[in-house]
Amino acid sequence: MKKINLVTLIFLLGNAANLYAENYIGKLSQPNGPKGEIVIEIDSHYYGLQVPPELFSAVSSLVGKAQFVEIDGTVKSPGYIEISQVPTITSGDRKIQGLLVKRFNYNGPYPYEVNGTPVKFGDTKIVNGAAFDERSMAYYEGKEINGVGSIDSSGAFVLQSVMRSDVLSVALDPIVEPGSGDDYKSFAEKPFEYVGKLLHGKGDLKSPNWFKGTLFADPASQVKPGDSVLIITASGREGDSMGAVNGHFSTGIGLVGNDGKISGEMFNVYVTNEKEIVPGNVDITDYFGHLISGQSNYRPTYTLMLYGIPKEKILQVKAELDRFHPVFRDTEHPTKITCVTNCATLSVQALADIDFHGVQRNAPDQKDGKAEKPFVRLSQETSLPPSPNLFKMFGFLASTKRSEFMPGPALLSILNNLPNLAQNENLGIKRADFIYGGQTPSARPVGKNPSMGIRSELAMQAVVGTGLLKDRVTGILGGLFKRKPKVIDQCEAFILD
Repeated sequence: MKKINLVTLIFLLGNAANLYAENYIGKLSQPNGPKGEIVIEIDSHYYGLQVPPELFSAVSSLVGKAQFVEIDGTVKSPGYIEISQVPTITSGDRKIQGLLVKRFNYNGPYPYEVNGTPVKFGDTKIVNGAAFDERSMAYYEGKEINGVGSIDSSGAFVLQSVMRSDVLSVALDPIVEPGSGDDYKSFAEKPFEYVGKLLHGKGDLKSPNWFKGTLFADPASQVKPGDSVLIITASGREGDSMGAVNGHFSTGIGLVGNDGKISGEMFNVYVTNEKEIVPGNVDITDYFGHLISGQSNYRPTYTLMLYGIPKEKILQVKAELDRFHPVFRDTEHPTKITCVTNCATLSVQALADIDFHGVQRNAPDQKDGKAEKPFVRLSQETSLPPSPNLFKMFGFLASTKRSEFMPGPALLSILNNLPNLAQNENLGIKRADFIYGGQTPSARPVGKNPSMGIRSELAMQAVVGTGLLKDRVTGILGGLFKRKPKVIDQCEAFILD
């Protein structure tokens, strides 16, 4: 292992307490094999990571999969950094923030700039016939952005992820884009009802417009720098994939900076697929705006930002989900997403562990937002239940509320329970914002709201791996849509793509 020089060591020792705040980002490796020491390279210097035994699998399984990671650690001895949390996955070792502008009278490789720094968009990939393209790039021109990427040999910034920075802000001013004025009026009059309608596909708000407004705020508790933010988001259905009608669900943590901007990460329960997603804790800009895997490139998003919930509680949610990420990263023994274990079921359970939940978990005789016994308690081991057979699958669907396993209904149930949750002193919610994120323009068909029920999806999507219905449904769908539908194993049709 390459040793760090004395100057670097003195710098790190002097700034150990601010390692995460200074955005130390690097690449992981294990020179001595999968059970050997984990090493991180930061700015061409190498450090051994001292990892708690219970986190070793979660960190080790990132090696060779995450391009870069961000760590929260402390220098304990020369050449070693101690960490107590699983690193954050990110697409680059540099970040940039500012107004993205087109360079006029310029025909070179860097057609944009941010704060005087030459900028270009990085690699993308065609997925389902479309990619982040010229229309996508043009959409961000003239907007304040958060970007993640790297500096190339010429000193230019290569963007690999990009997101509007105005939505990641505690500013109370609503975001109302041209054409959405009537929507904001409806939201301002009945915010909870309006968001519910949006999730059901009603309302005039359409991609690529974004919308942000405050659901409620405690006038006695102002949001301030240093406050933590619980982030809960559901993605809609994709416009080009029949297997993604239910969308996606994720939770995350944000931190309010001194400038009022929010940084953070999403606890992304996912499977590795052609979008090159690495399951795990993902930088928030990468989650929404990665040029290949970003949610906003494929479909609209519906997000709750809940300010003031103690950081320790949100990190408890992260720790619960950290147990499962290595399982989903294992490409040699792929784990199937099912209606029993998926992005929604695992996240909903982790939230319930901190007494944060939707109305479906309120006891019948309780109005204070306290949860009754969960419908399922997953094993404390880092493993998932086996995939259910066809009959168990339909039994689960018939006996379980949609808000326990479907992204859209799960978010709606939490939304409807917010008045109760706001009275829970242990949660300490100061304010709740809602953000509608429009799909980034491209040649890709525009997605819509997530499915809010399973009856119609059963009729359209029940292509099961057992073969009992596969041939008949494939024939029906093939005739209806003039193309061969995607064959989906067991419960995948009801969850995500």
